[in-house]
Amino acid sequence: MPAPLPDLQRANEAAPEFCRIPAGYIHPARFHGCVPDLPVPLAERLLAVPRLRRKLSEIIVSHYGLIECGACDPSADRAPSAWPAERLLRLAHRAGGVWHALSLRSLIRSRSLAQLLAAFDEDLRAVAIRHIDLAPADAPRLDAADLMEAVRRDGMHCLNVWVAELPPCSRDRIILKFAPDSVIGGPSSAAYHERGILIVNRLLTESVAAPAGGERQ
Repeated sequence: MPAPLPDLQRANEAAPEFCRIPAGYIHPARFHGCVPDLPVPLAERLLAVPRLRRKLSEIIVSHYGLIECGACDPSADRAPSAWPAERLLRLAHRAGGVWHALSLRSLIRSRSLAQLLAAFDEDLRAVAIRHIDLAPADAPRLDAADLMEAVRRDGMHCLNVWVAELPPCSRDRIILKFAPDSVIGGPSSAAYHERGILIVNRLLTESVAAPAGGERQ
């Protein structure tokens, strides 16, 4: 079972590197864009060397035109911006679950449902139903086989529209955590804009309000 989403205090422990050391979290394919003459495997190995990260970060900041955090976003070093890509993906999957909460509610306990939950979180369905008031009424009713891709796809679009609304210094750094062909940093249809942001903010509020050591189940 994946580790629970961290609360603000624990995520802040990794905060300083978010603004200053993007080499610590940039996706290798994004970094390769900074050094296209280097073979991709070599570029990945460079990122793995801690003593090189400050210099590599200077290259990344220059190449992508990253804005200093400072006055742009005083909270940029704090969660959820500082969460690693894996935790942001988990947030996206939960958002996708809420988006398809009506379909998830209709699923009974079965092997198909167990396989679906195994691909995400065992509490995906419970979280989705808890926030079913945010689920689009016109979302298609899907079976377990189709839900897996739909939760991933629509969850990523929810996360993407939320990221797009952040101050540019935070937004652009979060985008670097994902591959260039990811939904994050690309276009999302208007259908996601308002509801997707509401869903992500609701999930974040619940995560922050959860007792120390985990989230509500």
